[in-house]
Amino acid sequence: MNTEKTTRDFAALIFQAKEYFLTHIPAILSALIVLAIGIIIAWVAKKLIIRLMNSLSARFSPDQLPTKISHTHLDQAVRFLGGFVYWVIVFLFITVATEMLGLAIVTSWLGGVIKYLPNILFAIFSVYMGVLGGRLLGDIVRSAANKTGVIHGEALGKMVQYATVLVTALIAINQVGVDIAMLINLINIVLGATLFGGALAFGLGARVSVSNILAAYYLKSLYREGQQVKINDIEGQILQLTPTSVLLETSEGQVTIPAKEFSEKASTLKLAKDNKS
Repeated sequence: MNTEKTTRDFAALIFQAKEYFLTHIPAILSALIVLAIGIIIAWVAKKLIIRLMNSLSARFSPDQLPTKISHTHLDQAVRFLGGFVYWVIVFLFITVATEMLGLAIVTSWLGGVIKYLPNILFAIFSVYMGVLGGRLLGDIVRSAANKTGVIHGEALGKMVQYATVLVTALIAINQVGVDIAMLINLINIVLGATLFGGALAFGLGARVSVSNILAAYYLKSLYREGQQVKINDIEGQILQLTPTSVLLETSEGQVTIPAKEFSEKASTLKLAKDNKS
């Protein structure tokens, strides 16, 4: 008896599903047609945007573009923008299709997502431009550091790059509507502790180096290469004024003297024999 009852219940369930399907065939077909039309429109819009952006970027020669922004990066940005527009349009048509099927819960959820779609778009765009801009700023800082002789230019460029990405990521998160006040406070604490530790380590560990750098800077206005000087019973001709020391050519060979020695101890500039007469 239980087997017969189970069979009847299953048959009734199949019959109800069949009736429901037959009743909603027009709505299902209409939803599928709308979805197909949406996919076609999204594909056409994607191709048009990519073609338009490629035609605009083709007007710029590689020499007109900054160092880190090449046509490869522009192509990536164009593909990203085209793909995003494609899925936004498809998403909108999926919402219309679910409404035609009478799926009120799904339609309501999709409508809520569409409401925040501009914020999501701005957030994604901000993060992407932050990554691209971080690479550009990092490259500019590294290039400037190398040209001016600043040490650790690579690390400095990385710091600028990551800081740019972090700032844009925080802006994107805030734009979506997430409260980032606690996160900002935490970052401020970590950043303050890091800067304090770095300043303390620099002040204690780099004191001698800083003294030599400052002394070498002022020495360039007092001495020049080729002059004969004497300091600490060492006499020789100046071969090179480095950023931290003075290289002398003596009778015993080349001697490197820290630049701060010239500011802490007396040094003598030897006059040429022709000037003595």
